[in-house]
Amino acid sequence: MRAVAVTRSQPIDLAIIVPYRSPIKSAADLKGKRIATTRGSIGHYLAIATLERAGIELSDVSLRFMQPADAKAALASGNVDAWSTWDPYVALAEQRDHDRSIANGVNLSSGLSFQAATEESIKAKRAEIADFLKRVAAGQRWALSHPDEVAAMQSHVTGLPPDVLKTVYQRAQLHPIAIDDHVIAEQQKTADLYRRADVIKTRLDVAPSFDREFPLDAQ
Repeated sequence: MRAVAVTRSQPIDLAIIVPYRSPIKSAADLKGKRIATTRGSIGHYLAIATLERAGIELSDVSLRFMQPADAKAALASGNVDAWSTWDPYVALAEQRDHDRSIANGVNLSSGLSFQAATEESIKAKRAEIADFLKRVAAGQRWALSHPDEVAAMQSHVTGLPPDVLKTVYQRAQLHPIAIDDHVIAEQQKTADLYRRADVIKTRLDVAPSFDREFPLDAQ
């Protein structure tokens, strides 16, 4: 697999949330607490990075790995103290359950997401992939100035409330960017953090996982 295109969002859409009446006010209060997240996800990354920045060892918290639906229920029932997750779960929790964000991905997460393809398909269907990426990028640019329309379409597909989805798209500001040395370096930081936290067992060189032959101006 190779990353063939990349988009960036504002990482405010990635957050650690707690119930409205929780005594937890900041990342410093997470020591000794139970934090739900999905193993290997961007939520897991945020939990690790937030704890590192706060000077809290992973051994000083209890990470509870579960899927988002289970994590939501665990937070509501008090079986965990906090939930490290991403939009639309953050927006839904804030707007419907009045949960609070006590940390987010700003200055911690790159906000990168990727379109990926197999080496075989890149070789055999380069023109088709380039055309697809061009259409995706055009849609992403259009969505930046049409949050109401995007929210309505996604609500029809997902069943989530349009107002929640509008918040998701407005604050994410998702837009296509070029795959360059800076993007690869940012992704290397993610891999290195996962290595420090023993999520992956050996150091991963991410550079070979990118294909730069689909330039942004072709998208």
